[in-house]
This record gives sequence, C-alpha cells and structure tokens, in this order.
Amino acid sequence: MKDRTIGLYRRISFTVEIVFGLLLILNGMMLISNYFGLFSFQEMFPNFFSFDAFWGKSIHEWRSFIEFIHTMIATHISAFVMICLGIVVFATALHAKKSL
Repeated sequence: MKDRTIGLYRRISFTVEIVFGLLLILNGMMLISNYFGLFSFQEMFPNFFSFDAFWGKSIHEWRSFIEFIHTMIATHISAFVMICLGIVVFATALHAKKSL
C-alpha cells in the first residue's frame, strides 16, 4: 500500500510540474502578445523623433517616454524569465517522468 501511495504522489507531482511549466510559458507568451497588441510605439509617441521637434519636447513628454521605455523593458524581461522558467520546469518534469 505504501508503494502505491508514493507512486501516486509522484504522478501528482509530475502532473503539477507539467501544468505549472506550461502555465508559465503560456503567461509569458500572453504577456508579450498583449503588450504588442495594446501598445505601438508610433501610436504612443507620434513624431517623437522628428528632427524639428526633437529639442522642443517638454519635460512631461520626456518623462512619459522614459516611463514607456522602462515599462517595455521590464515587461519583456519578466516575460522572458517566465518563458525560460516554464521551459526549465517542464523539462525537469519530463526528466522526472523517465525515473517514475
């Protein structure tokens, strides 16, 4: 009976790891796709880098531009980490499946 319980726990652990890995990958992909779908650089900052108006930008415009760049970088880093972590968890679960 004890061997069956340990085997059951291993199968449940394997299933949870697989689901968690796939969920991380899916969340990372959705984060990137939602970010690209909602924000476009040209829509957020039209004619921002035109030569004539480059030096005439206000502090508020520069601040919103820097915040946009910071958010974009943070979003892509977190999505990349989610996808990589999901792949690692998924691969570890598959490797553990071989030892079941």
